[in-house]
Amino acid sequence: MNKVSLTILFFISVFLNLNAQPINSQLYFCEKYSDGIEIGVSNTFTTGWITVMLDLRPANKIIGVNKVYVKITKVADKDGYYPDEEFIDKIPFDVGPDWDYIYFEDLERIKFVEPGVYRVYCLNDNGEIIGSAFLKVITK
Repeated sequence: MNKVSLTILFFISVFLNLNAQPINSQLYFCEKYSDGIEIGVSNTFTTGWITVMLDLRPANKIIGVNKVYVKITKVADKDGYYPDEEFIDKIPFDVGPDWDYIYFEDLERIKFVEPGVYRVYCLNDNGEIIGSAFLKVITK
């Protein structure tokens, strides 16, 4: 597939993602979270590290658990080829049950080395999706 097909696939994925989100929960990405500030919020990044953000405040909800997982899967390569969803990693994070705004950083495991389209999930212990979003990674 060419770049136009990959771009169309990405925007379709984003639209489907918006429809699949739990009501009013927001999972999204930024380059870094520092001193209460989200730096470089986007859904397209070059290869490297990112920070995953989860905001439950619009839904007036709290996380309600002590541990969550950030699961990363690859859904398309840089050429837009859409193989079966490929599992990349599932990273545990300890959280406070009363938290409603959370950032997830792991400089070893939340790293994207290959261009493509990825889906990132935030899951509870039972594997239920708290939030998910698509991420496009391009070459530097």
